[in-house]
Amino acid sequence: MEQQYVWNIAEVVKNNPIPDDRKLTRTFLVDGKYCTALVVQAQPQTEPFIHAHREHDEFLYVLQGEGWAYIGDKKFEVKAGDLVYCPVGVQHGFFMPVKGVRLSIYGPPFDREHPDRVVPSGKDLV
Repeated sequence: MEQQYVWNIAEVVKNNPIPDDRKLTRTFLVDGKYCTALVVQAQPQTEPFIHAHREHDEFLYVLQGEGWAYIGDKKFEVKAGDLVYCPVGVQHGFFMPVKGVRLSIYGPPFDREHPDRVVPSGKDLV
């Protein structure tokens, strides 16, 4: 398979729609040597999904939706066009009462077989 270098995110979302019965989907774009990039689509939420990563920093670029990002003990209003940084080990999550689409970039690369999420509630979205 040839390496892809350019994506049109609107086409990625159109070609991989989130099913009505799923809370969240992840469409992986690239697993590089130093990072992983994916598109996250989420249905409207009734509560934030708070979690932390033991081994990854995460950047989330909000493409669609609005609501709040929780980083540590802080709450930030977010909307399309905002970039959110979630450092390794810091609890974080989003609450968007509308459908949300985000570009997520992890460094180092994300291990799909062994996600490093720590979910205090014990209710993972996988």
